[in-house]
Amino acid sequence: MLLPKCELVKFNGDPLDYWVFIQSFDGAVGNTSVGANAKLNRLFQYCEGEALEVIRCCAMMQPDEGYAKARELLRERFGNDYRISETWVRRLTEGQQIMPGDCRAVQKMADELRSCTLALKAMDKLDEIDTKRSLALIMKKLPQYLQSKWRSMAVQHLDETGRYPSINKLVKFTSKAARDANDPIYGLEERNGRKKFTPKKGANFNVQCPR
Repeated sequence: MLLPKCELVKFNGDPLDYWVFIQSFDGAVGNTSVGANAKLNRLFQYCEGEALEVIRCCAMMQPDEGYAKARELLRERFGNDYRISETWVRRLTEGQQIMPGDCRAVQKMADELRSCTLALKAMDKLDEIDTKRSLALIMKKLPQYLQSKWRSMAVQHLDETGRYPSINKLVKFTSKAARDANDPIYGLEERNGRKKFTPKKGANFNVQCPR
């Protein structure tokens, strides 16, 4: 039986991409009836960087043993639930603050935050990021105007419930903020990551203070 023609995205060792890669690989190669030698060769073909270095030693083994060991090493090194959750927490809590008017960055952060919560919930590890410290660090990456808005909402939620908002509340907040900022009609106008302000023709902004 010939392997189906496919072009998989190569796996470079990023833990956040591990499960997507493995499911894609199994759908196209791993779950087919071809021999272990063909599966191992395809696994070498679709791994690169750190991932390829980890399984390179399996090339010296018998195909059945080598393929099984390669899968084991990939899972052990990159598919560990705690490593995946730790990588998500670092990605969302570290890095530069988003500049005002950078609509794409707000959308990217909202997308990553949603992906993170879904992934960690599936692994039963949502509590790894659903902490007051993590939420505060994530909030500090938002533009100042969104920080102020979230702070007011958080305090109001605390007054009403006796608890600070959860990560799910922050996901909804950032998703709504991204949708507002990127609205084709009323969203912020973006030029090189900054909001562009263009005065109306003939407008006079000279201000004279009374004596």
